[in-house]
Amino acid sequence: MIRYDSLDTSNSFISCYRRTIILAFPAHVHRLLDQLGLFINRSLAVEVYREGRLSLGKAAELAGAKSKWEMLMLLTVRGVPMDYTADDAKKDLLTRESVLGR
Repeated sequence: MIRYDSLDTSNSFISCYRRTIILAFPAHVHRLLDQLGLFINRSLAVEVYREGRLSLGKAAELAGAKSKWEMLMLLTVRGVPMDYTADDAKKDLLTRESVLGR
């Protein structure tokens, strides 16, 4: 297991205990690692969706998107053709109406 923790200092260090490696970084490096994680998750979600191995909703969950629409925008930016039909949109609107009671 590898874990990284944020430090307020500019020093970095590595410590080992049994099978756990703890990496401590300055706060700005911690933020960069978080951004890298988001980038990796989004890239993976886009590629697995492109391959047809994940639904739009599951890809959105993996990517950390707040909605299917946000995932559709991400797919558009990445040049992935949408596999989302008018029937899919109708079903989503009916679900939305039933949940919100409108």
